[in-house]
Amino acid sequence: PSQSEDGTYQISNAAELAWFAGLVNGTLTDGTTQNLAANAVLTENIDLNNKNWTPIGKDKNSIFSGVFDGKGHTISNLKISNGAVGAGFFGYSSGTIKDFQIKQAEVTGTKTCAILLASNEKNGQILQCSVVDSTLNVNTMGGAISGTNAGSTSIKNCFARGNTINANFAEKDGKYALNGNIGGLVGNARSVTLNNSYVAETTITN
Repeated sequence: PSQSEDGTYQISNAAELAWFAGLVNGTLTDGTTQNLAANAVLTENIDLNNKNWTPIGKDKNSIFSGVFDGKGHTISNLKISNGAVGAGFFGYSSGTIKDFQIKQAEVTGTKTCAILLASNEKNGQILQCSVVDSTLNVNTMGGAISGTNAGSTSIKNCFARGNTINANFAEKDGKYALNGNIGGLVGNARSVTLNNSYVAETTITN
């Protein structure tokens, strides 16, 4: 993808988006060095065509810390069929993710998963984002916008609508009831500031 004068990557198609994920994850084979703090903007709506997606910031060794600005665009047909811990469009992020919608996605993982961002790490922000008409299959700790949130994170002006979340957690451990940390918007919200965000028309099963 091309870059603006300040180095921000201009993402216009699925191939460029996958390259950006590789840049953050340190998996590019073209000699480009890993950059966790890379910035990107979307310049077009992007259809991922249900090809299996590797999350941006795929693990704790590749936590995204840049700014990803969707500029009001839409990402459709995201698919993760073999996800484990941290499945989502973004896996781990302490950066700023803002201003885009994900629709018609299907994400399958085990724990700490989401359609948008699996793990919102310390100081991470999700702003003006939405997830609609999508499905999340997760054992525990999952939501449409984020699975879990670490210290001093924020989610503002976001919504999730028309989604299905299929959980699979034991409801009891002996005599003790368990919390699967499953939600229509976020899974575990213990350390997040939520402002002006909502969930609607969502089905959650276990």
